[in-house]
Amino acid sequence: MRTVATAFSVVIALLMFAQPVLAEESNTVTVSDVKNDLVMMGVVFQQTTMIKEWPDKSPVAYADYLDVKEASVSKQGDTFVVTMTMWCKDLLAEVRMPIGSQQGKQIAWWLEFVSVVDKSSCYAGVWWNGNEMLPLDLSPNVIWSVEGATITMRFNEDMLGDTSSIQWRYFVMLCLAPVGVYTWGGYWRVDLPDCYSWPTNRGYALWPA
Repeated sequence: MRTVATAFSVVIALLMFAQPVLAEESNTVTVSDVKNDLVMMGVVFQQTTMIKEWPDKSPVAYADYLDVKEASVSKQGDTFVVTMTMWCKDLLAEVRMPIGSQQGKQIAWWLEFVSVVDKSSCYAGVWWNGNEMLPLDLSPNVIWSVEGATITMRFNEDMLGDTSSIQWRYFVMLCLAPVGVYTWGGYWRVDLPDCYSWPTNRGYALWPA
């Protein structure tokens, strides 16, 4: 009888131990993105053009380091942890400017977050200037790292207002001028969430799901 009671106690203990892990997993929202779906969504002088496909012969069309495989949002305590995984194998080793010179142009991988409750927003992202990866000026308090094909970013929930429910989406930008500088070259949003729609500008995922 004591053996049965002991075994029962062990089972209960294991179940109690497993609960936080299950809760943590349920707190993660992951969005998948199909391969080879890069587009030409141009932004020139803050005016957005229609979405088009890159020509088949364009080196942009098959640049795996521009092509999102999946993105995720989770929360650990008061810290949001977000990731963007590309279809390439090693982002830092493979990234380059697919068109034009390597200097004076940039690539940016970034996510936008909007509180459903109070509509406050913030951004998390990194950009490559032809030589190195740097944090976006829009997100100076984000802690980031790159390992293999995955960019991981962490930021405190204080960057947003009410974080009980947030909308989020990601973009990859190919900039023909420095980030945020509007010129005739402008920049292209080359990868968008699969659920993104134009011209409604919709395509947010919801956290928590």
